[in-house]
Formats: sequence, structure tokens, C-alpha cells
Amino acid sequence: MGLGGDLLWSSVVRRLQEDSGNQVRVSYLPGLTDLLRGKLHDASRSVRNDTIFRENPRIEPQPRTKKSRILITVDRAIISALDC
Repeated sequence: MGLGGDLLWSSVVRRLQEDSGNQVRVSYLPGLTDLLRGKLHDASRSVRNDTIFRENPRIEPQPRTKKSRILITVDRAIISALDC
């Protein structure tokens, strides 16, 4: 997602936080290896580094963990196969 998409999501996050009063969890779409490990987000990526979401008090970013190269390759292969 580019800068425009992030800007759209920032308004959604603001509205969700105002309605619930809690921080909003923002994460990336999980890969197959994340789902098999019981994670509902891409554990190797975090919104903490995104320009729009950095230091935003309304967001509770998911923790980032290191993912091995083989797991990243498996995730990319599955996504490529599904895009065909």
C-alpha cells in the first residue's frame, strides 16, 4: 500500500479509536507460515516503521519477529501461486 492508502487508513484508525476509546491494532496480512504458527498477522513486518503510522498514539502495532529466509520464500511462493 502506498502513501495514499496509509493516509486513508489513518482516518479509519482515528475514527475507530474515538469510538472504542482504545488503541487500534494495525498489522499486515499474514502469510501461510504465519497462520501455521498461530499468528493472524505478518510477524516479520510492523507498521512502526511506516511514515504515516510512526509515533501515532492511536495505534498499537503488532510486535515484529525475525522470519527466516525459507519462510519468506514459502510465503511468496504461495502468494504467487494464488495470484495466477
